[in-house]
Amino acid sequence: MQVREPMEGRIKAYTEDEIVNRVIEKHIKRSEQGMKTYWTTLKNNNTKTTLEWIDEAIEEALDQVVYLEKLRDKIVQSAS
Repeated sequence: MQVREPMEGRIKAYTEDEIVNRVIEKHIKRSEQGMKTYWTTLKNNNTKTTLEWIDEAIEEALDQVVYLEKLRDKIVQSAS
């Protein structure tokens, strides 16, 4: 796949979908941040058991629900 260089102020075009491209860019930045913090890729990180990885994913998902509830409350409050 050919990646087109972005115009100034825009992200690279990995796909024809601008939203997908933003998500890809966020994944790349998050990976770079993780490398700076943990000095390893997720693929090579063998510090947790399978159950610990599942627990980690559950905790992340629960955090997402809390953030969505907060945003929902803000929308409801602004509508009243």
